[in-house]
Amino acid sequence: MSISRYDQRFNGNSHYVLFIVRDEEQRKMKFLKGLRLYFRKFLITSGASTYREVLSKALVLEQNDVEDCKSKDLRG
Repeated sequence: MSISRYDQRFNGNSHYVLFIVRDEEQRKMKFLKGLRLYFRKFLITSGASTYREVLSKALVLEQNDVEDCKSKDLRG
């Protein structure tokens, strides 16, 4: 699942779990836990302090990952 799709689902379900995602730090951590380990490791050490910063960095990371895969495919 793409990061943007995960974000949509995460936000769509947030109102069901308000007791879990009460503040910005909890929201950020809950979002991180749903990401693939590869992304999660990078983002935890990235210094992002808010959910929006994590999301922004995750989208960039995903785009870079897609571009790297395309580049590898072209090289054979």
